[in-house]
Amino acid sequence: RDAEQKQEWVEGSSQVTHQTVPKATELLSAPFPSTPPNNWVGHGLGLGDGTLLNIALLDPRCVMTTLAQDDLPQDTDILRTLVRHNRVQVGDLGLFPCVGVYAVVAAPGKVRTGDRVVLN
Repeated sequence: RDAEQKQEWVEGSSQVTHQTVPKATELLSAPFPSTPPNNWVGHGLGLGDGTLLNIALLDPRCVMTTLAQDDLPQDTDILRTLVRHNRVQVGDLGLFPCVGVYAVVAAPGKVRTGDRVVLN
């Protein structure tokens, strides 16, 4: 699909696997083993044929992650686990439980299921 000039969320990986809702969200699989998303801020992420995202900020999570969604039951352990294992400094805002990153589209292009992803 066409990359849009807006922020996008991506989670560590090496291949685009499918599009999720909302539209600007891409889910990536097969995590880069030596580069967790916590280290991606300030780097570029190349997707597909020329699309480039500049990784801008870690993605802080809130209580919404614990609420029931579709066929998944409420699970308060999700946020507790993030607090326990990945509570990190987000800019000057303080410590937050984080999963994934926010990015800004630097070079728009087409991204398709199965496209290669490269962390620069």
